[in-house]
This record gives sequence, C-alpha cells and structure tokens, in this order.
Amino acid sequence: MTQEEENWCISAFFVGFLFFEIPSNIVLRRFGPTIYLSISMISWGSITVGTAFVNNAVVFIFVRFLLGAAEAGFFPGMIIYISLWYRKREQTMRITISFLAVTTAGAIGGAL
Repeated sequence: MTQEEENWCISAFFVGFLFFEIPSNIVLRRFGPTIYLSISMISWGSITVGTAFVNNAVVFIFVRFLLGAAEAGFFPGMIIYISLWYRKREQTMRITISFLAVTTAGAIGGAL
C-alpha cells in the first residue's frame, strides 16, 4: 500500500465517524443504549474481523469507513448507559475514568 492509500484509509475512518455520529445518536435514543450498544459492538467486531480478508486498498478504505460508522455512537452510548446506572455525583468519576482509559489506550497503542 502506498503512503497516499494509507492516508486515505486513515481519513476514511474519520469521515465515517463524522457522518454517522449524529444519526447513530438518534438511533441510540430510539432503541435505547442496551440494544444499540449490543448491535454496535457486534457490527464493530464483525467489521474488524472482516478487515483480515481485505486484499486491496480500495476495499480497505471502504472497510475503514464502515468501521468509523460502526464506532460512531459507542462512546456517547456508554455515557448514556452510565447515566442510567449511577447518580449524578457518581457519573463524573465514571465518565472521567472512561476518558482516561481511552486516552491511555491510545498512548499505549501508539507506542506499540
């Protein structure tokens, strides 16, 4: 894969994420976080496994777009789900831990 194709793959993920952020939140409110997060995680995992079977850059760019679309509503869904389980004063620490975990995972993943 050329550097330009790799850049398109990275961009395709964020384009899918950007386009599906608001629609995924609308669907999340319609079906509730339990159903939506289950579907989101199954599709996210299936698309990730499907990445292993990609054999050219064009298909990889499309799969990255789909991965961004599947991942778009996950973090807002987690925040809504946390709000269903904890009181307002407890939510702040739980959401902070979630943000910290995402940041730490990004730092460790980048180092690896």
